[in-house]
Amino acid sequence: MRSEYDIVVQTMNPNDKRICREQIQKIEQGMGRGVRSNSDYCVIVFMGDKLADAMVNQHGNKFFSSSTYEQLNLSRQLWEQLMESGKKPEAKDVFSLVEYILLRNPDWIQASKSTLATIQYNKSANIDPMVVAMRNAFEKECLERYDEAFSIIEIEMKKTEDEKAKGLLMQYMAEYKNFTNPVKAQELLLSARNLNPMILKPISGIQFEKLHCSPNGQAANAVKYISDNDLKVNDYLIHVSSILDSLTFNKNSSNQFEQALKETASVIGICSSRPELEYGSVAPDNLFALGNSDYAVIECKNRTITESISKRDCNQLLGSVQWFKNLYMDNGLICYPIIIHNSKVFSSDASPSNDIRIMTPKLLGNFCSAVKKFSEALVQNDVNGKINEVEKLLSQLELNGRQIINILYRLVKRLKQNKIENHD
Repeated sequence: MRSEYDIVVQTMNPNDKRICREQIQKIEQGMGRGVRSNSDYCVIVFMGDKLADAMVNQHGNKFFSSSTYEQLNLSRQLWEQLMESGKKPEAKDVFSLVEYILLRNPDWIQASKSTLATIQYNKSANIDPMVVAMRNAFEKECLERYDEAFSIIEIEMKKTEDEKAKGLLMQYMAEYKNFTNPVKAQELLLSARNLNPMILKPISGIQFEKLHCSPNGQAANAVKYISDNDLKVNDYLIHVSSILDSLTFNKNSSNQFEQALKETASVIGICSSRPELEYGSVAPDNLFALGNSDYAVIECKNRTITESISKRDCNQLLGSVQWFKNLYMDNGLICYPIIIHNSKVFSSDASPSNDIRIMTPKLLGNFCSAVKKFSEALVQNDVNGKINEVEKLLSQLELNGRQIINILYRLVKRLKQNKIENHD
């Protein structure tokens, strides 16, 4: 279970090595419970998209010990043999491999021993320089030598190429600078926000920047997402499944849900942002630039279990719409208000506008299913890079811009009955 602090840090920097390393260490400690002597043997099965994503796409497997890392590579060779059959392996195919170990297959034992016999263990300590720097800076802080703590983090910041990591380190620098020069600390924090908009906001606020749709088009953005993240076919599918796993009701925190929604938009080529996190509570949770002057203003209520949408939730969405109108509508843009909620019925004291769209758990599930089908077809049907084919695929799955809006529940005002009802 991750701490609240780790959740916040991972939101600011999804590729934080410290958190990934600690996750892998806990996994390996758990694996060690299966063998207590040289004569013991057991089988470890890694399950779950998030675990696979941490091990593969976040390169967490590099944090395993040498022996575990080599055994994992040996297991991967068996997996590759399954993949050569031409069809996607099922769970029963994976678990059939267990018999090699539990029935003491001689060939497997020989291969396993040969692998372990050639391992050369690193006798020198392998400590992340970032961890050392953070510890050294903390010790200087305890002695009230804030400038020295600042300089230690600054050295690591200059070595870092990843913009999100660099922005987070600049936030740490601003915290130390605040002890001696609060004005400079705020200026530093403002600069850091240009690299990583997820970090703390400066006291004086930040300059607002409008979200624009990419001129390349949605299909090209979806293809570019794969290359930007340097993902191979299987790694890409694991990564997408891991993102979609967080788009569920009554399971994850609002922060996880909203971040997953933003990342899902990127997967299908839609430019998006999290205005509330970036600018304050009056802004919407998520904002999508759908193309053709269309925007989706989204409020996420993924933890709701009520039978109706409350007045408070309704007013929050209407407030987000007003925020959008104040900052965007002077350019003739179109705003679609969306609330992701457990119910599609508003409470009697709520006053929703008749253009509100509602994404219920069922429709959220349909959306996630379509995104998953898109990702699989994109990399498995030889359309990756063929922009026209990708556009067709998006349209077929109703993921192309305004199509996403049209599949949601919509409010229709019936004046004769003087009430508001929901319709598909």
